[in-house]
Amino acid sequence: MKAVVKERTGVGQVALIDRKVPEIEHDEVLIKTKFSTIGAEVRVYKDDPAFRSVVHPPVILGTENCGEIVDIGRNVKHWKIGDRVVSEIYVGSCGHCVYCKTRNLGRCLEVETL
Repeated sequence: MKAVVKERTGVGQVALIDRKVPEIEHDEVLIKTKFSTIGAEVRVYKDDPAFRSVVHPPVILGTENCGEIVDIGRNVKHWKIGDRVVSEIYVGSCGHCVYCKTRNLGRCLEVETL
């Protein structure tokens, strides 16, 4: 698979490389990405100090994705191959509000996304 990877710390240090498709665990799904946005990745590219605590190269960039499930682990119950999905990575929230307690982190007023 093709992947945009922040290879090491420092400004830039990004490359488009071929990576092996990851093997999934029994409780995971494999998503074939159809579209991925870049937002915070610009700050990662510029080596913004605020992201150094959460970005540990080498790391594949692209934190807001949509795609299709192409494989499921044997313990996965509520998803099936062919389901269309979206994802977003959260790196911090307050942990105390009603949204955090109900796992709706994207609605927390203090949420931080990568």
